[in-house]
Amino acid sequence: LRKAPVPSKVKAFVWKMVLGRIPTKDNLYKRKIIQGGNLLNCVFCNAHVESAAHLMFGCKFAMEIWCNTQ
Repeated sequence: LRKAPVPSKVKAFVWKMVLGRIPTKDNLYKRKIIQGGNLLNCVFCNAHVESAAHLMFGCKFAMEIWCNTQ
């Protein structure tokens, strides 16, 4: 990953995601920054708990954004 020809911002984001440091609602709840309940649901689909894995691979709305961005 160090020698990959990608911008440093992308490398930093991937590294934070691997370490579980992206400030998603589930991480903020675990750190006791926000309250639980339905407030943890994804902002886009409101069907699942917002986590990095859900936003990158599971949320249909977010996936449309990822696929349409060029």
